[in-house]
Amino acid sequence: MARTFEGRIFMKPLAKSRGQSAEVYVNVGWVASGSQGLPPYDARLEAACSQEQWDDLMASYKAFHDEKSVPEWMPIVNCFLCPFTLGLTCCLTNAMIYKYTSGLELITKEKTKSWKCPARFENVRLYGPAGEAPDQIPYDQYGQPLLAMRGKPGDKPFAEWPPAGCNLVINLNVRAEEFAQQWLPQGPVAPMQIGMA
Repeated sequence: MARTFEGRIFMKPLAKSRGQSAEVYVNVGWVASGSQGLPPYDARLEAACSQEQWDDLMASYKAFHDEKSVPEWMPIVNCFLCPFTLGLTCCLTNAMIYKYTSGLELITKEKTKSWKCPARFENVRLYGPAGEAPDQIPYDQYGQPLLAMRGKPGDKPFAEWPPAGCNLVINLNVRAEEFAQQWLPQGPVAPMQIGMA
């Protein structure tokens, strides 16, 4: 699987947040072991938290991931076995995912209580095309767009929103238009091969 979302911080597209507070989605990966990525602190998030607060949250996420993540093979095997077990293995997988994401939600609530801005945990399972206009495309902390590769080989990648997987969502106390001036790339940005494994 191409790993392109985890460990990246995305600003909610300006077309979806104009006139509101800016929101950033910090994608920390998936529930399966080995599919997590914890980004380093970005100084542009100082309106939300200090580097020490950020590092404390990321360390808690890492400890939880290391101890509680679902074995990488389990969802695949359980889905294969689902028809033979009358759905029992699918129920088991969903229960494990719920337990895992509930744990991350509790950690997020506890560790972000003292932050300057509200934050929440969100496990994104429903997402879709974001659009092609510049203000519809989500960009990460490196100025790179969130592009998804779905469909058949050779299909053109498209901008997607929100980022699939486990996300820390921070609602910044600054207008989206104002935050976009420091977040969005100014001029052309060379494409990067982010997280391709």
